[in-house]
Amino acid sequence: MLMNWSSSFSFIIFFFFFIFFYFYFFLYIFLFLLMLFFFFLFILYIYSCSFLVVFIVFDIVLDIV
Repeated sequence: MLMNWSSSFSFIIFFFFFIFFYFYFFLYIFLFLLMLFFFFLFILYIYSCSFLVVFIVFDIVLDIV
């Protein structure tokens, strides 16, 4: 009886550990994808800002010429 209760208890602990492990695993994957998405937006933002600056400088140069 005691052995059976102990094995079921360890199985419950293992089961909860498994659930938490998968939960944190998917959470880290989700955070990683979110971070990549924001990094991609940041790169696009920098690229658009640099393009805008180049366009403004080009416009100023054309106005001077």
